[in-house]
Amino acid sequence: MFINELQSGAAVQSDFMIAQHSVKLAKNGKQYQFIKLQDRTGQIDAFNWNYQDGQYLFQDGEVATVKGSVVEFKGNLQVSITSIAPSGAAFDRARFLPSTKYNIDELFARLEKVIGKISDSHLKKLLVTVAFDPEIHAKLLVAPAAKGMHHAYIGGLLEHMVSVMELAHRVCPHYPHVNQDMVLAGAFFHDLGKIYELEYDTAFGYSTPGMLLGHLYIGCEIVERFIHKIHNFPEKLALELKHIILAHHGELEYGSPKRPKTYEALIVHHLDDLDAKLQVIEASFVGIEGEWSDMHRLMGRRFYRPSTSTPPKETPLALKNEPPLQKTPPKADTYGNTPFKQIEGILPFETEEEVPRE
Repeated sequence: MFINELQSGAAVQSDFMIAQHSVKLAKNGKQYQFIKLQDRTGQIDAFNWNYQDGQYLFQDGEVATVKGSVVEFKGNLQVSITSIAPSGAAFDRARFLPSTKYNIDELFARLEKVIGKISDSHLKKLLVTVAFDPEIHAKLLVAPAAKGMHHAYIGGLLEHMVSVMELAHRVCPHYPHVNQDMVLAGAFFHDLGKIYELEYDTAFGYSTPGMLLGHLYIGCEIVERFIHKIHNFPEKLALELKHIILAHHGELEYGSPKRPKTYEALIVHHLDDLDAKLQVIEASFVGIEGEWSDMHRLMGRRFYRPSTSTPPKETPLALKNEPPLQKTPPKADTYGNTPFKQIEGILPFETEEEVPRE
């Protein structure tokens, strides 16, 4: 039985991963165990009210055999534990960790395809060399993009990387003065340091290098390490690429030591932010049948999804066998003499009441 199948009143006897564990003190002065259980379908809070001092203390990422029952408290399901013990079973990543809904091999094929759109020989060789490095390749196929915020599942980093690169491939032709090759390279490297920043063998967490250095610095280290393997790699290209990595969080208070100072860095920052937030919204509707999501704690709001909305049959970002995109915007007369005639009378900008902003 998986967590998303649990219902109030159901008996529980199954193996779960310990995502979080602590011993707390109840109001009556008695100790109890608080445990967050996890499998690939989600997490659920669990409480062991029969905890005795000196019982086994679990570590995050361990597998435990849990017996108990599902109860509802303040509208949320939780597990009341009657017994819990180490499972002894080998860790099964496919059972206990969430993963991308996309096929990993197909995601990597999309990555290869968008790398193939790069014209600059130095940047293309850099991305190919890094993407097929045995160690980096193996980590990239499984790494999440975050511990919990966005794309926080196995393969999430590759999914996010490909999505941002494919977005860039569509946005850049609208701005002929932008270096599309540099934007694609920046989109590839912006979060690549997370393969070392995060731990994902069992429960997702931060590595010691991740806590001490962070993925922005680690990403620059990866660039520096591999450009030395490419003959006469231009110093200017390396400098601009590192700037994109360091600036992609956008603001100093969000962890970037530098704010975006190039067209390319600004584009990567906004596409990264867009893709991350849209995935957060999508995830907020998992298990929700109505039009409104639950309150999202980190984003401080609920999200609305009209009942007429239907998910796309396939990802709109997949690169297809399409003709080359135009390098310049279409001429003005393409739109006709009255560019916005089709919306006249539909959007009463002058008479419509102003909607309060959050």
